[in-house]
Amino acid sequence: MLTKHYLLVVVPVLLIEILADLKKEPREDRAPEDEVVWLSGKLLGSDSKLNVPYQAACIESMLGNDPPPGHLLMDGAKDVQTREGRKGIFFDEPTEYKALRNWQVRRFDVAEKILAEEWRRATAAIDLESFRRSHAERLKGKAQPRALDELIPYVDQLLVSDDQCVQKDLIAALLNSIGAPEEFRAKIFDRWLKLGMPRLREFSPYAHYCLRTMLIFQAGLAFGLLSTRATNRIDLEYLFYAHFGYVFCSNDKFHRTMSPYVLGEFQTFVDADVLKQDLKWLHDEWEGLSESEREQRAYDYGSYPPQKSDSITHQLWVKYMRPWQPGSGNQAVRMTKEEEQQLLAEMRPFMDAIDEQS
Repeated sequence: MLTKHYLLVVVPVLLIEILADLKKEPREDRAPEDEVVWLSGKLLGSDSKLNVPYQAACIESMLGNDPPPGHLLMDGAKDVQTREGRKGIFFDEPTEYKALRNWQVRRFDVAEKILAEEWRRATAAIDLESFRRSHAERLKGKAQPRALDELIPYVDQLLVSDDQCVQKDLIAALLNSIGAPEEFRAKIFDRWLKLGMPRLREFSPYAHYCLRTMLIFQAGLAFGLLSTRATNRIDLEYLFYAHFGYVFCSNDKFHRTMSPYVLGEFQTFVDADVLKQDLKWLHDEWEGLSESEREQRAYDYGSYPPQKSDSITHQLWVKYMRPWQPGSGNQAVRMTKEEEQQLLAEMRPFMDAIDEQS
């Protein structure tokens, strides 16, 4: 039911974490490889899309190609043109999805197993407690915020500074944090200078979003307002990708704490347990329909969920999607053979063009 009503944003850190499960200690009810196989199957399908790494998105944003909120940023787009001159865009299957297909059938090469081991080792080496202690020494004698609510204004005050030297340092700090290649740094600062050295917020909205999230996290650690669990640094990355969706769902305590301060007004945080309960209701409701009722529902409503006021899925569709109207359903369920052949004929020139250009 999840992919029936939602488009999943798959992010690189999730794939690494799934692979790293290979090196987990076996559970009584499931071996590590079984866990990877199960998770891989959950992510594959037409209703999940792979977003580019947030580091690449930051660079693109600072180069002037800022990703709008709530929209995926995908890699690998190819322009195609038919012999008749009709144009389109083709996205080939990402390499990462090919890896997922291998994992789903238990094909793990040596390099992937090494990567999994290195990732778990690197995660174990994260020492946020040392970070907190080192900064706590410097903050002695200064005003101590007692909650994140009191901390946010200080972070935002820094980010909106009119001092161009401060803004330059903020851009440099972000470039260092994401490991931006030198070739892009020069282009980014050249663009910044040509635009009159604006604040990061206006220069690169997505980069500003990521840096603000980082600063809230780091300041929260320094003032003892956030836990120093090593996994929080990994969980932080998921918040960088929240920009690309309308709904951010998690059962992680760190995400619950941070989300109110980093998600935009257009976004909604949903507790994973709430969504699970709702998906169970949707599943049971669907299972209670006869075959003819399911076909009619699909034809009339498509991906639109049943109207139920206390359903979080229904509430989110009302909030973000266009209102249902007759004809909004999945018309394909009742296509005739002739209509299917006509559709294939429409697509054939593009498929031929893709084959010719590949």
